[in-house]
Amino acid sequence: MSERAPEDGVIIRFALPSDHPKMISVMPEWWDSRDLTAMLPRLFLVHFHDTSLVAEKDGELVGFLVGYISQSSKDEGYIHFVGVHPQFRKKGLGAALMTGSSASAESITATLFAPAPLR
Repeated sequence: MSERAPEDGVIIRFALPSDHPKMISVMPEWWDSRDLTAMLPRLFLVHFHDTSLVAEKDGELVGFLVGYISQSSKDEGYIHFVGVHPQFRKKGLGAALMTGSSASAESITATLFAPAPLR
């Protein structure tokens, strides 16, 4: 997967374990100094990279979504964590990440479920 998001120049692609340090580094800024890093271990990107996405603009991380397929109900997928850079909010990037993750889950024959908002 590599496609343009609604914002010009933003590319959405599957996440890699090597994206983890970038994701962790932006969390305090994107979540008003709250330390949420323990909620996103690198292991998620090792095992769920085919249902997790990153959005980049000019090589910089501007959004990400970590999702997974249930191990006990193979037809259910869940979103574990979503983050969008504050300057890219309300521009359709979150929706593009959700759509991309949903399409990925459906290609594995799962329906995607989103959690309640963190904020």
